[in-house]
Amino acid sequence: VGSALDEIMRHQPTLQPVCMAALAAAVRHVAYRPDMNREYLIEAGFDVDDPKGDWKHADASLKLQYVTSLAQITEHMVAKPENATAFMDGGGFAALFSLYPLVLPVGRRFLARVSAFSPGV
Repeated sequence: VGSALDEIMRHQPTLQPVCMAALAAAVRHVAYRPDMNREYLIEAGFDVDDPKGDWKHADASLKLQYVTSLAQITEHMVAKPENATAFMDGGGFAALFSLYPLVLPVGRRFLARVSAFSPGV
C-alpha cells in the first residue's frame, strides 16, 4: 500500500497532501478509537462486558496488527522529507506516539510479558 501511494504521489504530485492527510487520519483512527473492535468481537462470540474476559487479548492482538500494518505503510511513505512534512502537518506524528499504549503492555501485563521473555524463566 505504501509503495502504491508513493507511486500515485510521484506521478500526481498534487495528490501528495491528500494521500498524506489520509495516512495521518488512518493513524489517528487507530490511535484514538479504543472501542474500534467492539462489534467484531461481539460477532466473534466474546462477552465484551466481562472485565476479566478473554476478549481483551483478542482486542490487543487486533490492535497490534493494525499498528504493525500502519507502521509499515508510514515508514515507506515518510521516507521522503516532503512527505514527512505533510504527514506532520496532518497530525500524523502526534498520532504515532498515541499508538504506544496499544502495543506496549502496562502494569501487570508488562510484568507478565517481561518475565515470560526473561532468561531463566
